[in-house]
Amino acid sequence: MYAKQLEYVEVQHALAEDEWNEYDYRLKRYSFSGLPCEHSLNSDESNQMREAMIKGYMEMASINLAMAEEFNYAECEATDIVERLVSGG
Repeated sequence: MYAKQLEYVEVQHALAEDEWNEYDYRLKRYSFSGLPCEHSLNSDESNQMREAMIKGYMEMASINLAMAEEFNYAECEATDIVERLVSGG
């Protein structure tokens, strides 16, 4: 508990008054979540993470499409087999 209080005081000295008020507000408002609110104050880091996630999803899109196309034939054949077994043909 003491380490958290010390950390809180160190942050207070490092931030400007407006930033400190925002930090204090978010800390009090979101303290129940257990997630560190310091990350929400750093918008550059958040934007970099968002851009990295977008890039990752774009790269995975082509891989997922290729996999779906490769297994489409097997899925169609499995559907045909089940239909033949159910219909008795």
